[in-house]
Amino acid sequence: MFKGLINAFYPPVCIACGNVIEETGLCKECKRSVRLVTGATCTKCGKTLLTDEKLLCNDCARRMHYFEKNVILFEYMGEMKESIYHFKYKNARVYAEYFARVAKARYGNLLYKWNIDTIVAVPMYNKKEIHRGYNQAEEFAEQLGQQMGIKIDKDFIKRSKDTVPMKELSSEMRYENLKKVFSVNTEKIGLHKNMLLVDDIYTTGATLDACARVMLKAGVRTVYGMCIAGGRDNKN
Repeated sequence: MFKGLINAFYPPVCIACGNVIEETGLCKECKRSVRLVTGATCTKCGKTLLTDEKLLCNDCARRMHYFEKNVILFEYMGEMKESIYHFKYKNARVYAEYFARVAKARYGNLLYKWNIDTIVAVPMYNKKEIHRGYNQAEEFAEQLGQQMGIKIDKDFIKRSKDTVPMKELSSEMRYENLKKVFSVNTEKIGLHKNMLLVDDIYTTGATLDACARVMLKAGVRTVYGMCIAGGRDNKN
């Protein structure tokens, strides 16, 4: 009854086009246009490769990463860009449940294989999160943890200062922008060994690396990553 009342006022919608459907997710039309990351992918960051003749994308071939491996759910293009925008800036937190369902279906067995004991989200700067009202990556982490039966730690990693928006920066500037931004609660290190770090968009890996670096330095054994959407390998 309670769920029925909620649906009456906030009906489930397609995360891509916004049309009302039976369950929050993708309508039949958008399922044909929104692309899951499949086929040839970078063995390190999970980006879609333009050819199956290589193992690493151009970014990963040039740079060492601190995270062990990352996986990506959707290609960041078309309707998925609009979906992520609403999830990130328009309070579409309900999308997190669908993204977690997709993550469990596609990578649930892999998370068990990685022996993940804790899920953490890439943190937002505190004042920025208060202004927005939520951290979209944390919403995804909570839903994924509930569905997978894996604990969440909201206080393990923190962001100590705000930074210039990453979309405005080159690859090298992204890494420079994130120096000395993150810190971890070292009192909790003994509770975490193999951790899954989640975020909304994967571009160059700079954010995951900055987080993973301080986590490993503090004593975490292995840091894996999972992002909702990501771009394709570049041609250079």
